[in-house]
This record gives sequence, C-alpha cells and structure tokens, in this order.
Amino acid sequence: MRDESLPINQVIVGDVLDVLLTLPDECVDCVVTSPPYWGLRDYGVEGQIGLEATPEEFVAKIQRICHAYVRTLPEILGQGREMGQMSP
Repeated sequence: MRDESLPINQVIVGDVLDVLLTLPDECVDCVVTSPPYWGLRDYGVEGQIGLEATPEEFVAKIQRICHAYVRTLPEILGQGREMGQMSP
C-alpha cells in the first residue's frame, strides 16, 4: 500500500543524501542517476559532488549515495546488493 504522504510522479530537488535520508525504506520504484566525474567541473555549488580532495573521497561519497538509494528501492530490486557488492 502506497504511503499517501509521499509525492507521486514528482521530481524532488535537493541535496541527494539529505533527501534520501528523509525517505522511508522501499518507497521508490526507479532511480536514475548521472553522477559527475571527479575533478572535472566546478558548478559553484558548495559541497558539490566531484570536487572532493582525492578520488578516494569521491568514491566514498558516491558509495554513501548508492547505499542510501538502494535502501529506498523495493526489496526485489535491491536484492543481493549488499554493502560493497553493488555494480555500476
């Protein structure tokens, strides 16, 4: 049963981690993402993804985001995607 308090067919704008952490488990049917490359562009936004000091910090941030959105997918879609085992 759908939670009527959640938006439907709507784009939610905000910092990806902040927004994902407000969503309950298994409430999203599809995630479309196109993360930026590390160190390629500066959009002038404080805290933007891609301007971390090292590639390792960049990968760690992308992993945190991926783990956050996998949690929001229905179990059947997130099945087998244990931490550290997700594929791109």
